[in-house]
Amino acid sequence: MPELGPYHAQYWSFVQGTISDAGVPVTNNGGYVSPYCAPPEPYFGSNLDGGVHLQGDVHQNALAVDPVYHDHRDSNSTGGMGRDAGMYPAQIDHLGWQYPAVDPNLQAPGLHILDNLSNQILSDVLTTSVKDFLTVATVSDTPKGQAYSTLLSLFDQNKKLYSRDHLFINTSDAMHAPNQQYLRTMRKVNLATFVACVFGGHNVPFFDLDDAFLDIFMPTGTRLLKSEGALLLELKTQAFIAIMMSNSVPKEELLERLFPSDLHLSILRRRSEPTHLAPSEQDFIGRLNTRRQYLSAGATSYETLNQLPQKYNWTDFLEEVRICVRRALEGMDAMKVSLVTRKVFVHLV
Repeated sequence: MPELGPYHAQYWSFVQGTISDAGVPVTNNGGYVSPYCAPPEPYFGSNLDGGVHLQGDVHQNALAVDPVYHDHRDSNSTGGMGRDAGMYPAQIDHLGWQYPAVDPNLQAPGLHILDNLSNQILSDVLTTSVKDFLTVATVSDTPKGQAYSTLLSLFDQNKKLYSRDHLFINTSDAMHAPNQQYLRTMRKVNLATFVACVFGGHNVPFFDLDDAFLDIFMPTGTRLLKSEGALLLELKTQAFIAIMMSNSVPKEELLERLFPSDLHLSILRRRSEPTHLAPSEQDFIGRLNTRRQYLSAGATSYETLNQLPQKYNWTDFLEEVRICVRRALEGMDAMKVSLVTRKVFVHLV
């Protein structure tokens, strides 16, 4: 059932009381693939680093292979990391795949198209219930599911004009001086990407979502609102549960990664003044520390870990996503009205 969350498929291994290789999902960019389905095919073939090499030990990018790099990217030695066809290929040995440069002239006309596609995704999630949209996003053999899949495909293709190597668009990397229209559209693109990831259910890139959260929901110079802090806390909690149930990362290491002790500094660095946390931010940091202690105590065994999804329901988390997306869009609309009013006032003066 989709509403049970992305890690519910792992329950069968806990019910049996054993954890085997077949019950451990395949990691992929911080996300996890259900053991009920086969791992995705590798993006660049079944053996990226394994026994098949080009003549003269030359990689696909025509660079010499250093033996020290052999098999270093796949701890399970499966011959390459599996990647979804819709994901962008990762860099190899810190070297790009030598894509042709994006022509800035192609970005300008594509901005309006990408804005419309983002609006459609965000409108779909806000005008339907969580359960209905979850069905549309995860069941592709229905008319609505097929339409949504086509929409996502068009969205991903147009987004590549602005970002090929990252899930979210960093506006500071714009190839031209960003204006208000560009920044507004890119923020909506990132909101739509966030929605598509969490409602997709499988292979959720939790680490990417966590890393980009403040950029998406707390623009530089603003403060973290109470609802946004609640969503970030639930995102970290869902990430902890899903990754712990995959048995792929040590508990203490994961807790430090998701619940760092210096997160308040990351919030403060996003604005020059004031130099102290707002009340809503202080409340968030306090709840973050409490949640970390609770999750640490609740992950001491498979039995206690299995109880966490009952307390922190995936559907409730998706409802929090809808609330924060709606408020983010309302904030952008209010800012747009404010800018228009200011321009009219200056013109009249």
